[in-house]
Amino acid sequence: MSLHRFLPQSLKTRVTLLTLLAVVVSFLVLAFLIKSLMREELLLNNGEQQRLALKLMTSEVNNGLRERFVTLEAVALRVSPQMLEDTAGLQAFLQQQSFLAGPFNGGVSLWSQHGVLLADARHVPDGSVVPVLAPQELQRVLQEGQAVIGRIQVNSKLNLVWFAMAVPIRGPAGDVIGALAGVMQLDQANFLTQLTSARIGTTSNFFLVDARQSLIFATSDRERQLEVLSQPGANSWTDRFAQGFEGSTLAVDPKGVEVLASVQQIPQAQWYLVITQATAETFDVVDAIKLRARPLGALMAVLCLGVIWLMLRHQLAPMTSAARMLDGFVRRNQMPESLPVVLHDEVGQLVGGFNRLLETFAQQQKVLRQRELFNQAVLNSMTAKIAVLDLHGVILEANQAWQQDESNCVPTSGQNLASMRVGTNFMAACDALAPDLAQDDAMTARIGIGAVLAGRIPRFYLEYA
Repeated sequence: MSLHRFLPQSLKTRVTLLTLLAVVVSFLVLAFLIKSLMREELLLNNGEQQRLALKLMTSEVNNGLRERFVTLEAVALRVSPQMLEDTAGLQAFLQQQSFLAGPFNGGVSLWSQHGVLLADARHVPDGSVVPVLAPQELQRVLQEGQAVIGRIQVNSKLNLVWFAMAVPIRGPAGDVIGALAGVMQLDQANFLTQLTSARIGTTSNFFLVDARQSLIFATSDRERQLEVLSQPGANSWTDRFAQGFEGSTLAVDPKGVEVLASVQQIPQAQWYLVITQATAETFDVVDAIKLRARPLGALMAVLCLGVIWLMLRHQLAPMTSAARMLDGFVRRNQMPESLPVVLHDEVGQLVGGFNRLLETFAQQQKVLRQRELFNQAVLNSMTAKIAVLDLHGVILEANQAWQQDESNCVPTSGQNLASMRVGTNFMAACDALAPDLAQDDAMTARIGIGAVLAGRIPRFYLEYA
């Protein structure tokens, strides 16, 4: 099926629709590009906001850890070698340090240089004994004299989650004679609770992760508390976070939701802090703008359609007038007039060409009229009756002698002279003419004239009475 059957007949309509289509396609492409740019800008801006929030939060975490180390070191300085030999006195000493209950809600413990637990002032349900530090972490304090932050430990039977911070106890010569540790119980209110309750958006969450264990131990998403992340090699982003990546990136959470994640490392504790926010929330602004822009775009399309149509109507008015004049000339034989040329553009050139065509046509009409007058004068100068026939035998012209004879004669002997006027078919009238009896063997007038008109013979004549 031809496409032209579905195209509007009006040039203005076709140009308007094609222009509107081009405008709409351009707007769609522009909207797509703007949407992509807005998405990038929103990701950059949200990522910057997340990183600013991370800096504040990591600063608070670092300050909290530093203050607790300072507190432990201040207490460790008050422990003398003689006190380590008096277990009861040492236990009483720790019990007297009531201020330690603030920074260390899980209590404190003290070991000798050989790793023997000498005093333990911890708040453990039912007096159950649970290890404060892993053996290798305790050895680092006692043998290397380093302050350490222990791994996150979980006791599901007692519903306990904690980590310990330990500093060495040094003698007068600076040698390590013991270790003092404070316990942070994470299942109770602590200095991290306020951080994990903060939110930037409705879908944002904070995650404090121990990189050594890939364990989320503090988060605003309660469903993911104590979640163990994928093992090394299973998730490239988790591996990058654990290896020290800092910044913002797009990732997919375990629920399959695309999120904008920003990461800040806490090297002092081998932790890292993550803020995530669903990209759907990030792009809500774009969606809101898109919903408002659709009716506005439709209104602009309608206005654009009207403006283009009116502009084309004005610009193509000379062409329309020319077409109307030509149609009147063809249908009603109205002689067209020259049109004014407003602008010398393409339409002006077309109108100018139309005017020159009219001038040429008028000159040709004048020449034809002069030729017709000349031919008629030649025919009228002859006394013989002469008629001019077309290929079908229709009388086109006749001289005055023919016309006068045709109007004055009265039909006799069955002749139909009234049928030989200009515009009638002479061949039909030939059948009624009676030829000379002396030429009965000659061709009839109809056959002879038909042969001349067909080009079979150069001339034909036949005498009549």
